Amino acid sequence: MTSRWPRVLALGLAAWATACILYFLSDDEIFVPSVILLGSFVVPVTVVFWLLDHRTATELEPDRLLTAFLFAGVLGMVASGALETWLLPGRVFPNLWVGLIEEAAKGIAVALMARGLPTYRARDGLVLGATVGFGFAAFETSGYALSAAITPEGISLKDLISIEVLRALLAPLGHGLWTGLLGAALFRARLRLTAGVLGTYLAVVALHAFWDSSTTIASVVTVIADGTAAERHALGPGNIPDASTLGSPLLFGTVQWAVTIAVSIAGVAIWLRNWRASAEPG
Repeated sequence: MTSRWPRVLALGLAAWATACILYFLSDDEIFVPSVILLGSFVVPVTVVFWLLDHRTATELEPDRLLTAFLFAGVLGMVASGALETWLLPGRVFPNLWVGLIEEAAKGIAVALMARGLPTYRARDGLVLGATVGFGFAAFETSGYALSAAITPEGISLKDLISIEVLRALLAPLGHGLWTGLLGAALFRARLRLTAGVLGTYLAVVALHAFWDSSTTIASVVTVIADGTAAERHALGPGNIPDASTLGSPLLFGTVQWAVTIAVSIAGVAIWLRNWRASAEPG
């Protein structure tokens, strides 16, 4: 079968670039939703098509995957967003709580979308979990993009494009990957809550939390290595300085990207090991 994902990526990028150019030339805000939605969805949808192009060892129907991407992605995002609003304010280590809440919400969505399957193969769990994760990521990115675009001076196309490009480049290494690993564990356990599922859940929560904490870790390291005595003395949970006020942007950026790259490498390595191990029916 001819691979479809390159065409999806090319057409999606072309449509997004066209919307950006039209908005730039016309300054008509009617193009803003197209820029946000196309920029947020093109990479997650492309990765889902890549999974479909490599689904020879799975038995998932395309309509189940489409439903998982749209419905379960929205369900997980809404559920985790509501819980974070109620549970996170004032808590120490908020990134850890975000990981715990969001990965649990997405895991529940995977289990719901897996109901009724005749068999539970680990490869199917990887694919279904990744699809749910990428649906979550697409809707989440659209929210971040909208927030970045709105400024006191109006819609900022520069800020909108910057956040979309960054998140598009990082999208294959985040939510889809983490939820795919949890999906594989759930399918191996036949959707039961076992020690293996709990261990995988905690592992993906750790990946998620470290990923989200890259800015915080970079801030802490920069203050310790290059901050003033007063900044180091004031450093503590709930009192992390604003990254924009730090005196060593090179050190800050290096640490931030080092954490992100390390988490990405660990996640991809675990994913590839699971992908190869799940090639045979389980």
